[in-house]
Amino acid sequence: MADITKIDAFVQSSPHPAWLATARGECLYVNPALEHLTGLKSDQINQVDWRSFVLEEDRAAASASWQRSLASGTPYRTTVRLRGFDGVPATVELIAFGHTLNDGTELWLFTGLHVHAAFQQYPRFEAQLQATLSVIPAYTWYALPSGALTFVNERTGDYLGLPKDHPLRFGIDTGAEWDAHIPFLHPDDREEARRVWSVCIGTGSPGANSQRVCNAAGKYRWFLSQVEPLRASDGTILYWIGVNLDIDERKRAEEQLVKSAQELQRSEFYLTEAQRLGHIGNWVFDPAKGFEYWSDELYRIYDLDPGKGPPNSEQYLATVHPQDRESMASLMKRMLSDDLGFDVTKRIVRPSGDLRYVRCVGTVGSDNDPSKRIGVGMDVTDHEVLTQGGTYFLSPSWFLDIAYTYARTEDQTFNYFSSYTNTQNPFGTTSGTLTGSSTGKMSTQGVTVTINMAFHRRP
Repeated sequence: MADITKIDAFVQSSPHPAWLATARGECLYVNPALEHLTGLKSDQINQVDWRSFVLEEDRAAASASWQRSLASGTPYRTTVRLRGFDGVPATVELIAFGHTLNDGTELWLFTGLHVHAAFQQYPRFEAQLQATLSVIPAYTWYALPSGALTFVNERTGDYLGLPKDHPLRFGIDTGAEWDAHIPFLHPDDREEARRVWSVCIGTGSPGANSQRVCNAAGKYRWFLSQVEPLRASDGTILYWIGVNLDIDERKRAEEQLVKSAQELQRSEFYLTEAQRLGHIGNWVFDPAKGFEYWSDELYRIYDLDPGKGPPNSEQYLATVHPQDRESMASLMKRMLSDDLGFDVTKRIVRPSGDLRYVRCVGTVGSDNDPSKRIGVGMDVTDHEVLTQGGTYFLSPSWFLDIAYTYARTEDQTFNYFSSYTNTQNPFGTTSGTLTGSSTGKMSTQGVTVTINMAFHRRP
């Protein structure tokens, strides 16, 4: 059903000649643009057959075409010349849609679009343009110079879920606004799409934009929309030709790649923080090249410059305490020749002269590259110093002596004798004596801390 109020509003506001007629062709009312073209007033035109406005040479073809539209119920479209009040005919693209009112009356809304001179010379151009866009294996369309979307090919119409008789499928100008296509887009993409399109229209330049377009099922897919102006020989824009390429899979792959990169970056951050807090760094050793990778924390442990890259074997051994260097060199040779893992604690000397204890744990690389060795280095200085004891000055007058003790005894037999009382027995309180013996190994360890006062000899 059609709303006569809306139809009347469209007719009166259209800048093109427009009128409303019955199925017999009688005009009910017309707009000012038609009055201006014909030089007649509305009361002179009402009840007149609209075909009387058409130049006599075009009248028969226009009438026959309309009869076919009446019979099939499809939109009417043809190119005709309308008689002007000054005797100069106006070539228009005549378009009409049938509407049924609530009382069953059938009315037809006619609009005459002025045809550019270029198309008066080539009346079949637009049909050829539509045919060309329809065979391109892509989502194609064209818009008027104003930017109003006017035609979409079958592929695009089916994607959007447009009815088979929708004006956009036939390239029929309905007087749409320059941004009438925006509702097809995802709400988050509309502002940018409107901005890009307005720049194209305002400057007459090509444009491109990535946007999500809603399909017939209400789902959105990503498209790369590219548009170029089609110009007449004098440079006037005749149409905007657009091609939308489906890039949904590529776009989602890019989004997943970005997400994976962010997750990797986050994981690397957590790993780096965990290594920093735990004073643990990791490394990769390639027998053919030496150390291939050191983590940031490993550089901090050895106090080396990350900008210079991992040390080679000679530089690495140079960091090892002289008393441990020979054993570490031998261990590295065995590591490469025997494909064995290792766990060893060594001393290193930082460039500043600071002595640190580093526990190194290594193993053979993964199945993908078994020739390499991977491992970690842990700064265990605090633990080593604690277990070895030491003296720590709290002030010039006070210091701590820390001593670590550890003892292990071999098999020992312990006898025990113990009395007991059980008040939880449901049959009453019971008591008795447990006696027996136990044999096993015993280990003891402890830390002794002593606060001492320093005595200074008088000079």
